[in-house]
Amino acid sequence: MMGMGHGAVWAINGQSMTGDGHAGMEPVLAFKRGRSIVLELRNETAWWHPMHIHGHSLRVLSRNGKTVPHRQWQDTVLVAPKDVAEVAFVADNPGDWMLHCHVMDHQMTGMMTVLRIA
Repeated sequence: MMGMGHGAVWAINGQSMTGDGHAGMEPVLAFKRGRSIVLELRNETAWWHPMHIHGHSLRVLSRNGKTVPHRQWQDTVLVAPKDVAEVAFVADNPGDWMLHCHVMDHQMTGMMTVLRIA
């Protein structure tokens, strides 16, 4: 985190995407179409992050290693400070899709990435 006018503030897997989204950024992960995917969303900060995935719906499987009782379909999962959320989705919609924080200041200063379904 640099901030204060010196570049990116937030990152996903050590990479920050700023500006207009997809432009020029290679996907951080690529998945074969039709596969079931499980992602671990680990918040190592002191801030809340509503993480949103485009083009797919997901289910939260566990939080901090404990299975959740309800697994409703959603496109955003709120990840509390220092929490780990395990989420699953089916990679059934081909293309490049954004995964980003819905806090606009976090998104615009780097907390977004691209997932590719091919």
